[in-house]
Amino acid sequence: MSLINTRLNAEQAAKARWLRKQGVEISQLTRQAIEAEYDRRRKRPRTPEQIRAIFQRMRELYPEPEGRESRGLDIRDRRAVQDYIVKHLKSKKLRKP
Repeated sequence: MSLINTRLNAEQAAKARWLRKQGVEISQLTRQAIEAEYDRRRKRPRTPEQIRAIFQRMRELYPEPEGRESRGLDIRDRRAVQDYIVKHLKSKKLRKP
């Protein structure tokens, strides 16, 4: 395994220290950034398994709040989502003073 040595300015070093104190593994963060940039530049299509893994990780990191009501729509139905968003935005506009 290779070791990469990176120079940081004072502000970046302070941010890295803060992240480390928050429990972020800087090495893992660096690996993820390298993978993301590599994928972006290669424009490599993701496999269905990779996409499922990404969404699973998102659900783990950002779970639905407890007690939240279901919106009652199938998010895979493009038309239903579009109608829901339009209805939601219109109701927000009506509530503005």
